[in-house]
Amino acid sequence: MNSPLNSHPVLPLTPRHGVATLSGYGIQVRVDRGHLFVEDGIGADRRQARFARIGHGLKRLIVIGSDGMVSLAALRWLVDQDAAFLMLDRDGSVLATTGPVRPSDARLRRAQQQRSITG
Repeated sequence: MNSPLNSHPVLPLTPRHGVATLSGYGIQVRVDRGHLFVEDGIGADRRQARFARIGHGLKRLIVIGSDGMVSLAALRWLVDQDAAFLMLDRDGSVLATTGPVRPSDARLRRAQQQRSITG
């Protein structure tokens, strides 16, 4: 993970409570040999993580900022793992979001709509 030319160590990025947050510049979210690879940071201060398809514990990936890349394969990897993806601007506004798709329950939606009208 560390380049011999880079004198700064690359720090591990560990999710907390199933949530990994990326920020900085040159953010990368991609798939490499079936694993989700993520990298963030500013300048030489970088963090990296690699998540296997099994046992990763990742429930949500949050990207703060818009400098970097997210591959389509990475978005598909997150969907296959029932993990959500959120992209926020530096001011906190939502730029993009995905999440696990669940079957829709028409009875539940009807009850929620009725409740909002009468409540």
